[in-house]
Amino acid sequence: MLRSLNGSSIMYSLLWLLKNVQGKIRLMSIFVVIVSTLLLISSLFSIVYASEEENLWSGNVKLTYDAINPHPKDIVVDGNNIHIVWGEDRNNASIIYKRSEDGGRTWTNDISLDSISVAGPTIAVSGDNIFVAWTKDCGTTEANFDIYSTRSNDGGKTWEKEKKLIDGSEWAAVPIVKYSGNILHLIWEGDGYLRYMKSADNGATWTEPKTISNTKIGYLDMGVNENNVHVVWTEMNSNYLYYRKSVDNGDTWDNIKGLGCTSFGPHIAVDENIIHIIYFYTVEMVGKIYYLRSIDNGETWNESEKFGDILGAVPRITTSNGTVNIVYETTVNGNMEIYYRKSVDGGVHWSDDTRLTFDEDDSFDPVIATDHDYVYVVWADYNFTENWCYVYFKRTVPYLGFLTENTSLPVIHVISPNRWDIVDNIVWINGTAYATNPNLTIQKIEIRFSDLGEWQTANGTANWSYCWNTTNEHDGYHQLFIRAYDGASYSEYYVLPLYVRTEGGGGLIIDTLSFPPLKLMLVGIGVFIAIILTLVYLARKSKK
Repeated sequence: MLRSLNGSSIMYSLLWLLKNVQGKIRLMSIFVVIVSTLLLISSLFSIVYASEEENLWSGNVKLTYDAINPHPKDIVVDGNNIHIVWGEDRNNASIIYKRSEDGGRTWTNDISLDSISVAGPTIAVSGDNIFVAWTKDCGTTEANFDIYSTRSNDGGKTWEKEKKLIDGSEWAAVPIVKYSGNILHLIWEGDGYLRYMKSADNGATWTEPKTISNTKIGYLDMGVNENNVHVVWTEMNSNYLYYRKSVDNGDTWDNIKGLGCTSFGPHIAVDENIIHIIYFYTVEMVGKIYYLRSIDNGETWNESEKFGDILGAVPRITTSNGTVNIVYETTVNGNMEIYYRKSVDGGVHWSDDTRLTFDEDDSFDPVIATDHDYVYVVWADYNFTENWCYVYFKRTVPYLGFLTENTSLPVIHVISPNRWDIVDNIVWINGTAYATNPNLTIQKIEIRFSDLGEWQTANGTANWSYCWNTTNEHDGYHQLFIRAYDGASYSEYYVLPLYVRTEGGGGLIIDTLSFPPLKLMLVGIGVFIAIILTLVYLARKSKK
């Protein structure tokens, strides 16, 4: 959906020129009109294109099958490698690590990193180096909490024995770790204050701790980018939000800045010099989500922006390549559900909300990560029947069926043509399919040519083909849906987008009726031509 355009100055220029065109038409005026119109067309095209590009989400993947009670969790993605940690109440409380090396299709077994009264794990990854830290209850009083850690240098296959990292005589808890290049940054709550230290050797040795806050803290978070370290926290009693940064990898720190708002659970994400903060604030038991942004590396900040009438809590944020992604939990018909929202222009405009969970149970406490153009979400799901919780995962995918190797559903692949190919005349669609259940075999392959089209049966099963006659199809974009059936279940759809160019179809291969950005661009070109014709007419009229 197109929300708004910063094109008022462009339109004002056009109106002014038309109003004053009764005199002599200057060449410069025509030039300004042409450039302004082209800029308007470009803005329309880029914003509408970004808003029309919706994320395609996988189904929910259940990562745990034993009854647990997951504590706060963390996720890091590096290419096809997905690393997840959480704390749970199974086996007298454990820190559990789990990873996928194929983008979430398959997962390792649970690996317990510690198993005595633990909570709040955090994870950082740099290539094969993985570092995990967590809070551990080492005494009988509330003040006896320490921070423990472990690390792996082979991508999570083996782990060192856990060791005490921070000894809190009063309190050492809530660690957060981030890699920036080969520097590992750590913040935590120490004796009630925000502490910081770093390591240049993957956590083998550390600098002396520094105190970053000047008051006792409530919530805290950290974002890093190259040599910049950004931290946010709330003051213990007032919940006032503070910010501080270092531009030299934590060696020195700028002055503390108050951000002019009270908040719960702030989280920060950094993309070059643009810094994003998301938080919620509760008034009379109703949570509202707010957003802050700095476009000059934290020197100045915009006023806090409320996300409409969203009633939500526990928002998380991440950013990559100018796209900002957030997830949060909210109540729907009495149940907690997970929602998602994004901005493709660095936080200026935002998409509508996408609901990610549709459970009869409560889905809560989401965490989010991005890598390139893909988004990954992990959350806890409370099962009312069993009175216990489980961990779930989902992600954006390049096509439906991407994660089906991790389920009992049959799997289907298309060998040819390739996605987005240009086709004409008689097209043979070929592929393979197999049943993941060893007791079943593929019974049939079906294909349809639109969301509402009828299913057609292909030839073959494990190796299949379908002959598509495109001579009677319209030129332009077509989306094909293909599925396999094993006698018990259908596979997820394989979506095959193609462009059809029939004989005599000419060079235009994009159907403007199904491609809104191009349609809007053509409208803009029409407006441009109309303006030029108007100027020519008025110029000729003024000479008479």
